[in-house]
Amino acid sequence: MKNLLKYWFTFVVAVSLISAIASCFPTTYTPVYRNNVALLYNPGAAIVLPEYSVTAKSETEYMLISRVQISDLLFNMANERKVNMAKMRLKYVLYTSLAERIIVDSASNTYAVYPNKYSSQIVNYTTVKTPEKRNYVLAIELTDLLRNRTHYSLHFINNTETGIGLQNSVMYKPSYEPVFNRSVKPDSLFMVLQNGYPLKNTYIQLFNDTVFLPPPPFSTSMKQIRPNKADSVLFVANTDTVKLKLRKKGLMFFSAKADTAIGTPVYSFSSSFPNITTADALISPLIYLCTTKEYDDIKKASNPKLLLDAFWLKTAGSSQRAKELIRIFYNRVKFANIYFSSFTEGWQTDRGMVYIIFGPPGTVLKNDTYERWIYGENYGGQPIEFVFERLKSSFTDNDFELRRSADFASPWRKAVESWRKGKVYSYETEN
Repeated sequence: MKNLLKYWFTFVVAVSLISAIASCFPTTYTPVYRNNVALLYNPGAAIVLPEYSVTAKSETEYMLISRVQISDLLFNMANERKVNMAKMRLKYVLYTSLAERIIVDSASNTYAVYPNKYSSQIVNYTTVKTPEKRNYVLAIELTDLLRNRTHYSLHFINNTETGIGLQNSVMYKPSYEPVFNRSVKPDSLFMVLQNGYPLKNTYIQLFNDTVFLPPPPFSTSMKQIRPNKADSVLFVANTDTVKLKLRKKGLMFFSAKADTAIGTPVYSFSSSFPNITTADALISPLIYLCTTKEYDDIKKASNPKLLLDAFWLKTAGSSQRAKELIRIFYNRVKFANIYFSSFTEGWQTDRGMVYIIFGPPGTVLKNDTYERWIYGENYGGQPIEFVFERLKSSFTDNDFELRRSADFASPWRKAVESWRKGKVYSYETEN
């Protein structure tokens, strides 16, 4: 870890949002991913931030579990019943692939939502038909109908798995409330079920360290380290109670054999994840901006929060500008966690790193194996393009690796220097 930090700091010295085209996600069941899909990573376009879990129900069906916070929806009394009410629509389309865009299944359901003093959220269970053993792509739209604002999401389904595969199990709290994104808070109870039953005779691999920082975009000699050897392996026989805990931050991997790559992961990042609230969570992403000395001084300080505030005040030049820089920087860290988390927190991934420094991409072109992020193509200058290749992983279906290039050195340093001069970097206006 120390060597990786040193490596980072030898390279790091020191977007504005583009409205994606509306035809990207049409309201009819046509191939929705044929054009720019930047809306996938544009939090300002949606307002509603649902969570999803996709898990096998049988050989021919998957279960889509969705959760929406009631407070995210707009309520009013402009309806026939004259009662305080919100309306939302959940729509999905199942494709054979993003390349073929052959529709296998689709549905659209509209719900009336009323204020509920007993629950702060809405959880829906929707069956998706997967008739063949193959890979699929599930495109989901959730719309707040009173605002006419839509959240878009995309999920890959691997219907070829057997045993305790990544999508062949589901997580619950002891109250049987679904756990989303396979992420639990440290020291909290959870259960893992397969086809509705507790896992039995299970091996649990424990990985204590999930801090895997990516090298800079222009490093051609290093790639991001990924989980390899478990720190310990447990065997749990006949887990009838199945109430388990991750005592601290880390990764659990459940499998039928001790040495198999087929299994299901459980992540524990922090008590506030994906939000950024603790001093450590605020300091760590500064690795992309700080020098080695600055970072070490803040980390080792008796009152690190004091030095953190001083760093931002010095960087911004005024308290008002510092507040704006802090708001934008950590908002990007939060949404990097939401969009890109895998075996590690989203801000520590290749896509998260680029997202934090450059902002949401103006153009995203996506297929089953890669994403192309393009900044600046609509502004007359020379655009910059980042290509992320999707990797096959036992620990996640959301692992993408950047195609690094020495050509990124100049734009990366320029972006970092902009932040350090108190200005949120925009490739579109600076190039």
